[in-house]
Amino acid sequence: MGAFLRRKKAHSGAPKAITAAAHRLAGIIYAMLRYGHEYVDAGAECYESQYRQRTLRATERPRRPTGPYSRCPSSHYVPRISVRGGVKVFVGP
Repeated sequence: MGAFLRRKKAHSGAPKAITAAAHRLAGIIYAMLRYGHEYVDAGAECYESQYRQRTLRATERPRRPTGPYSRCPSSHYVPRISVRGGVKVFVGP
């Protein structure tokens, strides 16, 4: 849990990290009370290795193109523009 908090704090700042850790802890406590699960802390090393594996998998995945015309199958896409009340408005595909 400490490794999660430190990673979140470095990424998002202390207030959001504390909120995220509290939310995760609340989920663990709920599972313990509702379903009788036991809390087993795997340790920081296990968490860090899982985090490294997730980030490596994310970098290996192909990325979708981004931008205003990335969803258009044609490379010759021209946006439709409508004039409403004397103002040009983008209508979309």
